[in-house]
Amino acid sequence: MKLTNRIQRNAKPPNPSTRNRPRVAMETPTAPEALPDVPQKVIQIHSSNRQRAVANLSLSTRARNILNTLGIKTLGELDGATHRQILEAKNCGYKSYEEIVRVAEAFEQAATGDRNGGHTVAPSHRTIVIPEKARAWSIDLLPLSVRLHHALQRLNCTVLGDLHGLSYGILTEMPDCGARTQTELRDFVARVQRGDFGRSRETTNETTTAFIVGKIDEFVASLPLQHRAIFMERIGASGDPVTLMSVGRKYKMTRERVRQIISMLTEKALRHGGPPLAQAIGDFKNELSHNVWPLTPALLGKMIGPSTRRPQHVLTFYIRLLGWMEPSLSVWPIGQTPAAYRTPEQERVIARIKEWFRGKSAPVGFVEAWRAINSGGFQCTAREFLEAVRFGAEIALNLEDPQNPLIHPPIETPRRWARQVLSTPNPATLSVDTLSRAKALLLSRRSSGSRYRLASVQAF
Repeated sequence: MKLTNRIQRNAKPPNPSTRNRPRVAMETPTAPEALPDVPQKVIQIHSSNRQRAVANLSLSTRARNILNTLGIKTLGELDGATHRQILEAKNCGYKSYEEIVRVAEAFEQAATGDRNGGHTVAPSHRTIVIPEKARAWSIDLLPLSVRLHHALQRLNCTVLGDLHGLSYGILTEMPDCGARTQTELRDFVARVQRGDFGRSRETTNETTTAFIVGKIDEFVASLPLQHRAIFMERIGASGDPVTLMSVGRKYKMTRERVRQIISMLTEKALRHGGPPLAQAIGDFKNELSHNVWPLTPALLGKMIGPSTRRPQHVLTFYIRLLGWMEPSLSVWPIGQTPAAYRTPEQERVIARIKEWFRGKSAPVGFVEAWRAINSGGFQCTAREFLEAVRFGAEIALNLEDPQNPLIHPPIETPRRWARQVLSTPNPATLSVDTLSRAKALLLSRRSSGSRYRLASVQAF
């Protein structure tokens, strides 16, 4: 039965009791002449899809009920209907009309589609072609929506190469995967084919660090205004970071909600640059680990080097964000921060450093000290070493040259360390932060006792 006859058969008959009732303007039904300007386009379903059941399509409850009211059980029964007829169906508003048309177009026989042996191929039946260089890319590192990412996971796709050779219409039969998700997949594959995600730092003539900082700036600029403000305030784009509670009070949301937003945006920041950004961060991490360098503002500024794109925020903002994006990095946004309480692993490393330094008086480089303590059955990673000396109050450091940090022989108490720092013959070689902490330790009454009584200095 034709769709036109079904619409007429299912049309609601007029109620005689309300025929002469005066009408209110807001209740006036939409006349056919007042409908939106809908083209008289005819829906043409590809022959291979005409037996597909409507119940298996990703449609809202309202759109599914409209098709059920019209008696449409398969896509073949939509073939030949016009867009105008769909919109004139009972209880079919403009949004439901758009949804039905979008799903139908996924199986439509497009006049301008690709041709295979003289036969038109529907867009949903085009084969996904992934360039060979991109087939090893993990989908976890790509800027995909949560819905599309979950859909690919249900297809057991871990890398882009798993999509190669499949049909675009494979998402149509999946639940919670509508026309918008299918369009996103087509647009994303087109970007991959154009090489949008293959433009690594080599093509920009930038250092690895400058490339990472530039991508972070691009991501922050792309955020909505409120999310951008929350993100920048929490991490400290202009200076010190703001607590979750303070951010929540300002934007009238709970502390947990702020934490969720920050976590979500941190993950998006890593995906924003795609595999080139993930590779750059990996190379950056390997360089720091190989040289046993803590990531300080001085080191970051030196590694950025001359670049056409200067950082848009304070350097501590990038350091904190990189520490969240790559937890294996040892980030020191405000330098060494002696802590009152340390983990057992940090205590173990500090005890080993004291043992190795016994009888020595000259400072040594971080690399030499780390390699020296990794002997005689003792093992620790570069990050474990850096985190231990960062929180060790009895360990004095010289970070004036960020690419050649020095560690001095450990002292017994923070008070002795403060005296040693303030008695340096040339105080100009010490950082302002080191001098201020030394003065604070001598002036604080709490520093007179054990080092475990020191107030904890929070780094974040």
